[in-house]
Amino acid sequence: MFTSIFAWYAHKQMSPCYTAVTMILGDLRKVGLNEEDLVIIAADSPEGSWRKDVDSNYKANRREAREKHDINWKQQFASFDNLLCNLDMNTPFHVLKASKLEADDIIAYGVKKFKDRECIIISSDTDYEQLVAYENVKLFSPKSKRYKHIKDPYKILAKKIKKEAADNLITEIANEEDFDKRNMIVNLISLPEVIEEKVEDILYLLPKKDWDYRRLFYMKSLENRYKDIYKQDKIVDFNKAKKKKRKKEKK
Repeated sequence: MFTSIFAWYAHKQMSPCYTAVTMILGDLRKVGLNEEDLVIIAADSPEGSWRKDVDSNYKANRREAREKHDINWKQQFASFDNLLCNLDMNTPFHVLKASKLEADDIIAYGVKKFKDRECIIISSDTDYEQLVAYENVKLFSPKSKRYKHIKDPYKILAKKIKKEAADNLITEIANEEDFDKRNMIVNLISLPEVIEEKVEDILYLLPKKDWDYRRLFYMKSLENRYKDIYKQDKIVDFNKAKKKKRKKEKK
């Protein structure tokens, strides 16, 4: 969403929602999609995050950073809410959100719940790098169009606990209570039980859905992209990317 909005802000060409749809469809073609696959679009709760209740500094600088740009954020967020509703109603994709939950929570518990499936997370957010600790998880970057190969996800988690500047959690950890609080906020491998239960409630029964092309946003201009979503002609090979990384490391 933010990538699309800032691209529009810089060039004032395609609408952010249109760009976002093309990105979603393009990335799904890159990872390879079959009709029986489960596609979940995890969204943040509009009511804020439970993490804010644990530490008021959590993401406290985000709104201020956004307001530096001359963008009608209320209008943009409303447009993306409409887009998510349209995708949820007219595609087999499941748009999931729940009160006080973040997309992080849905994704983190989701890959744990579906441990019998290969789970591909499409995101540039480094928070998800720790989830590669699960053997069934792969992380695909929509920016580089490549899979990320993480050597030590627990080391990444340790660094985030020590200091997570991206989320404005920069105070020093002085005692065990500080550590437990920070760990609760940034640790996606081990969520609080009450949070897992909330995610389970929305993942428990996902209905079978189908395409309704007549009602999809941008159908006239994106018809071929929608209908070609299951083609296997643009898949990025996970193992090839891994080999390339190893060669670079050797050099």
